[in-house]
Amino acid sequence: MNLLNFNQLFHVEHSIKCLLFLSLGILLTSFYHPFYISVCEINHNEENKTLEISIKVFTDDLENALREEGKGILHLDSNKEIPKSDSIIGAFVKKHLILKSNKKDFELEFIGREYVEDLTWAHFQINKVKRLKELTVHNSIFFGLLEGQKNIIHLKYKGEKYNLLLKEGHEKEQILF
Repeated sequence: MNLLNFNQLFHVEHSIKCLLFLSLGILLTSFYHPFYISVCEINHNEENKTLEISIKVFTDDLENALREEGKGILHLDSNKEIPKSDSIIGAFVKKHLILKSNKKDFELEFIGREYVEDLTWAHFQINKVKRLKELTVHNSIFFGLLEGQKNIIHLKYKGEKYNLLLKEGHEKEQILF
């Protein structure tokens, strides 16, 4: 085999390998699809007669959703975070997370929020909840903004655990006790 044929052969083999690698990369990235999920924990505190609510979302998703709603850039979880972040986050969650019992909306009281790695935990409380016969949970956080968004609800009431999965088109569900 002379040098010219070897160079041509090497060039062809190299080109084929590059095309295969590129094709494989395109194929793999076309199957990649991020997932979007929030988790809401609701606990009935019998002693204090309250519902304690914590909702966990990805901080970047929250920042993007607030920007989409015209709240600007809040710079969440940074030294540039704006002072009104608490009230903006509280109002946003209250708009999308609605709890009802006996067709009456509960008033969520914003307690605060915290950042854990790339997550934001927002905490709320509902006072004067002695006993529930039923609870309707409506959670539409990020629906219409993030394709495939799922909202998981974990509820603890009188020692029993209940789990709900809400998604766009199925934003609310009722639990009977």
